[in-house]
Amino acid sequence: MELSASSLKPIQEGFFTTIPQERQKVFERYLATPIHLEALGYIYDERKMLDGNVSAGDPHTKEGLAKKSIKMPNWGEALKSFYNSAKKEQNPISAHAGIYIIKSYFGQTSGENLEKRRDMSKMLYTIQHCSGYLEYGDVLANGIATKVDTKEALRIYQEGMKACPSKSWVSQVLSAKILKLGGKL
Repeated sequence: MELSASSLKPIQEGFFTTIPQERQKVFERYLATPIHLEALGYIYDERKMLDGNVSAGDPHTKEGLAKKSIKMPNWGEALKSFYNSAKKEQNPISAHAGIYIIKSYFGQTSGENLEKRRDMSKMLYTIQHCSGYLEYGDVLANGIATKVDTKEALRIYQEGMKACPSKSWVSQVLSAKILKLGGKL
């Protein structure tokens, strides 16, 4: 999956769609915490972005094929800042964005990023965010920077089914995870 600067805004908005309306106001303050804003700078502020080169022209005919300089989001620094925001500012929106970056840009092979994913997933689960049930359950079910604990993962998935709106996409995925682990809905 390719990430662009515009792909993070829907993720932040997606954070709010899985929270009941009455709880959304509580989380809005996290949009303006200092480290969270620093993280966004690595994605949207050209002064903090990386310089990159892309080929411009028609790759099939090779006509006009030339390198073109562009600015690219600095996903590595953004992830560091989102993680710091999640840890130091207890910012769940940063945790949500950080998990998205790990899963979409870095993949799930780096030990350091796996630990970050584990920590941010647990944070979302702790505050009872619907994606937290899914993410932290996956961490435990798959042994991501921890030992595999399918019994606890199943319990968390089932807890999420009770806590999250029954018609949400998260509930649909949670039900599949429960069935996969041999649990009952």
